[in-house]
Parts: sequence; structure tokens; C-alpha cells
Amino acid sequence: MTRVKETSSAGLRDKTLWDWLELLIIPGVLTFGLLWFDLAESERSRQAAAKRAEIELDVAREQARENALQMYLDKMSNLLLAHGLKTSGRRDEVRSLARARTLTVLSQLDGRRKGYLLRFLYEAGLISAAAPVITLGGGIFGEASVDETVLSRADLSGAVLSRVFLSEGYLTRVHLIAADLHGSLLNKTNLVGADLRDADLSHASLKGAKLVNADLRGANLEGADLSKANLRAAKVTAEQLSRAKSLAGATLPDGSQAD
Repeated sequence: MTRVKETSSAGLRDKTLWDWLELLIIPGVLTFGLLWFDLAESERSRQAAAKRAEIELDVAREQARENALQMYLDKMSNLLLAHGLKTSGRRDEVRSLARARTLTVLSQLDGRRKGYLLRFLYEAGLISAAAPVITLGGGIFGEASVDETVLSRADLSGAVLSRVFLSEGYLTRVHLIAADLHGSLLNKTNLVGADLRDADLSHASLKGAKLVNADLRGANLEGADLSKANLRAAKVTAEQLSRAKSLAGATLPDGSQAD
């Protein structure tokens, strides 16, 4: 019995510092590794759940926007077909209702669907400059996407069209009186004969736009890019043009070419 104890004691004495550290450190490292793995796995699970929630929220928002647009189109179709919206009088209640619904739904739509709504109003003959059924003053169409579309002779006076995408659109003789077109893209847009009096075109891009005979009196052209635009016979002052960001290659109102 004594010999066993002595052997055991000698074995303990023979343990080096490194041996003791191994006995203590290795289990600790393993424990730490397991904890780190658990934490990392929990973080990955949390991030995956957050990503799923974000995707589900985006899908829900997209569906809500689509539902809002479809509901609007259904209600407007009913006003057109069942309540004679297009042939109604200027002060008829149906017009007030149609305008209220239009301005309300805009806040629920994204840029693409705002573009669809604008096309619907135009194609239904509700925003003709000659006799608009629905006036869009104050309507917020900001960031709407209506590239390469036709809105000729439409009445968009007073509408908020800031940062809208209207490049290569056909907007001849359109009424944009006092409209907000700040920062909008109107590159190569046909604006021949357009009424842009008092419109805000500050920092808008009008590269290659056709502004022949356009009325720009009082329009804000601060920082606007009018390079290669055609301004022949346009009603605009030299002072207004001096505030533009660029007139490089533009045709000026007198027919001369800008440097």
C-alpha cells in the first residue's frame, strides 16, 4: 500500500508545468471553442431570420403597392363607366372624388406604379390640356418612371415630378406650368411647344432635349444640363440660360450654336 502511494506521489512530482497547463488549457480551449461555435451558429441563425423577415416585408410591401394600384384602377374604371366621369361637369362631385382618390393613392405607390397610373390617366383622356377632367396640381409623382412614353398635350401643371424619369418621352405641347421637375431626367425628351412657365427645372438633365418653341418664362434653370438641347425659338432669357450647368452644343433661341 505504501509503495502504491509513493509511486503515485512520484508521478505527481514528475509532472512538469507544461503538463499541468495541458491538463488545464486543453479542456478550456475545447469549452471555449464549443461556446464560440454556439455563438457563431446563433448569430448566423439570427442573420438568416432577419434576412427572411426583410424579404417577407419587401414582398408584403410590393403586394400592398400592387393591391393599391389595382383597387385604384378598379374604382376609377367604375367612375368612368358607371358614373360618367369623363363627361361630367367641372363642379360635379364625381370629379372631386376622382381627384381625391388619385392624389391619395400616389403616396402608396413606388416609381414604376406611379408611371402606370400616369399613363392610365393620359390614355383614359382624363388629363388633356384642352379640358382636364382631373387636375394634378400638388400630386406627388416624384421618382415616377415613364421613359419613352407619350404624354402629348397632357396637363401636368403644378404636379410634383421631381427626380422623375421622362427620358426620350414624347411630351409635345404638354402643360407643365409651375410643375416641380427638380433633378428629373429628361434626356432626349421631345418638349416641342411645351408650356414650362414657372416650372422648376433646377438640376434637371435635359441633354439633347427638344425645346423648340417651348415657353420657359420664369422657369428655374439653375444647374440644369442643357447640353445639345434644341432651344430654337424658345421663350427664355439669357439670364435664365446663364444659370444652367451646361449649354455645350445647344441650339440657342436665335438659332446660333453654343460653344
